[in-house]
Amino acid sequence: MRNPLLTIWRHPRETLQEILDTRWSSFVWLIPIVYLIGIYDMFSLSLRNNTGDTVTLPSLIILSFIFAIFWGPMSWGLDSLLYWGMGRILRGTGEWRESSVAAGWSKVPLIITLFTYWLPMILLYGRGFFQTETPPQSLLQGIFTLILYPLWIAIFVYYVYITSQILAEAHEFESGWKGFLVYILSKLVYIIALLFIFVLYELVS
Repeated sequence: MRNPLLTIWRHPRETLQEILDTRWSSFVWLIPIVYLIGIYDMFSLSLRNNTGDTVTLPSLIILSFIFAIFWGPMSWGLDSLLYWGMGRILRGTGEWRESSVAAGWSKVPLIITLFTYWLPMILLYGRGFFQTETPPQSLLQGIFTLILYPLWIAIFVYYVYITSQILAEAHEFESGWKGFLVYILSKLVYIIALLFIFVLYELVS
C-alpha cells in the first residue's frame, strides 16, 4: 500500500478506505497521531490564553507534552463520538471503527503544522509567541511570519476539506458536502457544550 501520510492530501477518500483495509488503522499508528494532535491542541490553548505571560517557555512546552497524554485521547474520543453520531443522524452507514479512524487520520494536516508553523514560530519568538504582547519584530521575524501564517491558514482550510471527504467516505455519502455538514454540526455541539458550561459556571459563582 502507498503511504497514507502522502496520499491523504490528494486522495483522502481512497486513502481512508485503504487505511481501514490495512494495518494503518491499528493503534500502532493511531496512538502517535492522537498524541501529536494533543500537543497541537495544548499549543493552541496556550496561545489563546496567553500562557506565556505567567509560564516560562520550557515549562509551557513540558506541560503541553504531559497534558497531551490525557487530552489527546479525550479529544479523539469526543470527535469519534460526534462524527459517528452526526453521521448516523444524517443517515450515514459508518460504524464506530470507521468514525474513530477517520477522526484520527483527518488530523494529519494539523500535525504537519507542528513542524511548518508552531516550531518555527516558537524558535522565532520564544516565550513571546505565547504572551499577550509579542515583543517588537525584527525584519527577519516579520518576513517569516508573513510566510508562515498564510501557510498555516492554507493548511487549515485543506484540513477542513480532507476531513469532509474522509467523513463522507466513512459514512458512505456520495457528496463531500455531507461530510462537511457532519464536521460543522460536530463543532457546533462542542461550542454549545462549552457555552453551557460557561453559563452554568457564571450562575454558580
